[in-house]
Amino acid sequence: MHKYLKSIGFASLNRKSELNKLLADVRDHYDRKKIIEHEDHHLFAEISKEYGNACGITVCGEYDGDENFQMEYYFPYFLGS
Repeated sequence: MHKYLKSIGFASLNRKSELNKLLADVRDHYDRKKIIEHEDHHLFAEISKEYGNACGITVCGEYDGDENFQMEYYFPYFLGS
């Protein structure tokens, strides 16, 4: 588990299966989604879901030829002012 997930309220995640459910929730029920097309027609996506006041989780990855999302990495975020 990413060690900074505790900082946004996910200290109770203990197993990889719990983390995978959380990341699937971000992917399937997102608040923001950005998609960028590479020169070689690969689609890179940044998908974010807010879980608290100005904080949440972002997952990043690519869409394959069948439009299935393949996650590469994730990180927690906090939007400051």
